[in-house]
Amino acid sequence: MDQIQPIAAYIPYMTCPGNHESDHNFTHYKNRFTMPNYKSYESMMYSWNLGPIHFISLSTEFYYFLQYGLKPVFRQYEWLEKDLQEATKP
Repeated sequence: MDQIQPIAAYIPYMTCPGNHESDHNFTHYKNRFTMPNYKSYESMMYSWNLGPIHFISLSTEFYYFLQYGLKPVFRQYEWLEKDLQEATKP
């Protein structure tokens, strides 16, 4: 966190949780980063468009840390399906 702080104040950036953020059910990550759709998904998955490009950010850590249950895995899959359907509409 100390390394990104001087940059984060001046340059927009997006984050995605990884294995280093998994402790305590990703609590530290969720409390520090507010990405798009934060209220619905707590920055664990989101997407945005930049010109003709549709970017998707999701966490693969749900598949390795099953102590949190399968609900996050299914929720992310359902979100991804819906997001891709919306993104490919004419």
